[in-house]
Amino acid sequence: MEDYSKLVLSDKWPTLINGKKNPIIKPKFVPECFTLVLRYIPKSFSTQIVSEEIKRSISSADNIKQIIYSYNRTTNDFRFTVSDLTEYEGALKLGGISIGNRLHPVTVYQPANKMTFCTNCWLIGHTRATCLVRERKCRICLRAIPRNPRPTLLNRCRQILLNLIYAIEGRFYQPHKIRKNPDFW
Repeated sequence: MEDYSKLVLSDKWPTLINGKKNPIIKPKFVPECFTLVLRYIPKSFSTQIVSEEIKRSISSADNIKQIIYSYNRTTNDFRFTVSDLTEYEGALKLGGISIGNRLHPVTVYQPANKMTFCTNCWLIGHTRATCLVRERKCRICLRAIPRNPRPTLLNRCRQILLNLIYAIEGRFYQPHKIRKNPDFW
């Protein structure tokens, strides 16, 4: 993204590539990667007021839309694209836009397909195939799960204890008893 902004903002483009003369055509649209999100706007503010305030702070803001979530929230988030790359970088450095005498954070928009998480360490941003963490972590407490479980892990969470019981007893593991009796531990 930074490379793209440097390339578009510079006027030093090569006209000869491998001895061949090439015409330079700069892109006339803004890719979706230059999309920002204004977060935690109270529902009392209308979409029109929010879009006016965004335009006042970032004049090249366009395509301002409210993000609709599948669950009920107490605040709204608004997504918009910024066509001027210097304003885009300035908004990110500033970190917020003031609406209703409150500073609301501005973040980079992450499409749904980029919101990946790793099932090895349970962190957002990468998958298990590209994970660099050597030890597996519990998805509940995020502590490292030992390779050779020992019965002294009574202070751990249920996920680690389930793995421990299954590793020790294996064929005698009876999940229906655990579900029926929460005091099984």
